[in-house]
Amino acid sequence: MLVNESSILLSETEASRLVGTTVTPDPGMTFYLLRAVYLNEGTGTFYVSQRGEDLNVHHGCLGRHAAPMKRAAVIVQLREAPREVYVTCSMAE
Repeated sequence: MLVNESSILLSETEASRLVGTTVTPDPGMTFYLLRAVYLNEGTGTFYVSQRGEDLNVHHGCLGRHAAPMKRAAVIVQLREAPREVYVTCSMAE
């Protein structure tokens, strides 16, 4: 779904299907699917920060050796569509 776009507007039904349970957005918010990348999923977590109309999706993790970067997607609630989505990841020992 994110081949040509860095963010996609999701309906409640689409978000619920992707999450695997019923989800309802907070008042005034809408679900968006965002591109993301990670190195070691098991020892990390995603952080999403907003600056103006731009978003940064970051995954930080722990590890002792190099790991291949993998693609992922996260679902967030936003008041309006982001202008740009930047994705980053990092690993600490």
